[in-house]
Amino acid sequence: MTHRASWIFAALLLAVLCVAGYREATLRAPASLGPDQEEYLASGVAAYEEQVFFWKAPLYSLWLAAFYRISGGDAARYARLEKGVSVLLLALMLGALAWRLIDGRTGLLAVFWTLQCKYLLVEPNNSHTLAAILFASSGLCLLTLKPAQRLPAALFALFLAAQVRAEMWLVLGGVIAILFLREGWERLREKRRTTLFAAGSVWWGVGLALALGVWTLFHFRQGSENHYRLLDEAFAQNFAANYVERNGLEAQYPSPWRSCHEIRRTVMPGAEGLVDAIRLHPGIVAAHIRHNVRVSLRAIPASVLGIDRKGLWALVVGLYLVSYLVTWTAPSTTTGWSRLSEEQKWQLGALAGSTIALVLSTWLFRAAARYYIQLIPVLLPALALALHWILGNRMRIHDQRHSSCL
Repeated sequence: MTHRASWIFAALLLAVLCVAGYREATLRAPASLGPDQEEYLASGVAAYEEQVFFWKAPLYSLWLAAFYRISGGDAARYARLEKGVSVLLLALMLGALAWRLIDGRTGLLAVFWTLQCKYLLVEPNNSHTLAAILFASSGLCLLTLKPAQRLPAALFALFLAAQVRAEMWLVLGGVIAILFLREGWERLREKRRTTLFAAGSVWWGVGLALALGVWTLFHFRQGSENHYRLLDEAFAQNFAANYVERNGLEAQYPSPWRSCHEIRRTVMPGAEGLVDAIRLHPGIVAAHIRHNVRVSLRAIPASVLGIDRKGLWALVVGLYLVSYLVTWTAPSTTTGWSRLSEEQKWQLGALAGSTIALVLSTWLFRAAARYYIQLIPVLLPALALALHWILGNRMRIHDQRHSSCL
């Protein structure tokens, strides 16, 4: 197959994947959206009709407003359209990441793999998906932009992700902390300065100005929803859900999210917030965290290995591996990686490493596959890299043995 024919075939295959993936995402969208997504969808209507934004997730309400406009106000179409486009866009972003890090066929595999992630398809709260899209775009900024633009653009993308899901502030803070620690370490060792601020003042200034403008708009155009302490409310709701689940109290509390304050007052009297709970009832909080740690051992793999159609997925992965044997080209993780500068590798490492904060935060709140959707842009490319490395080593060992026999 010629190079041009290969590109045409890949484009057609990608188109088929996109059509099938959009259809799958919209068909698998849950009939009951739940209180969270219903609240978000209502904020999208308010953003379109009144030009006000949900204080908890302002960018997500703006994102939803666009789909409300496209759907013509049809409530059912509104929810399905946003779900399908979000899942498809995340798949394409991860395909681009895998393509840049490895090669084109791995990019196609990443698209298919994402479209088979069961918990991504059935999760009604799509704010996680949009946050994952922006997180993936941050990685693509580091891979594709000019050196002067990479970090400012990547950090701005993470800032936007934090306007969708508050926990993404942890990732943004983690990246900044890792990069500054490295800068300080290099200076203490009296080596040359790193290129953390190689962009100079121009691109950093542009990024800061855009971030300030976005924050100002969202801050002064907030909706009329009730404000509350986000950390305290998140802990109360997630503790209540875990407590009911751990003790089999579903009959007594069929909707633990709505009964969270009643449960908190009963189980942890005197605790009005997270700090009070830790101070007054450390044993109960510790039991809550232990439960989350156990659940995370299942929830983290489920976010990328909870496959919707396991047989089809196994067949595609098998064909992917066989394709290297047919062409007899030993794949290597350095296919795309070798073209990256040392600075890019450090930056990507900081981006990936900072996601540990997401895992740790769910240990305090609630561990479930939905809360690890933002990890997919790190976990899925990492698994693809692992597959590539294993197959490449196998083929190189075979070539070495074949050469020795000759």
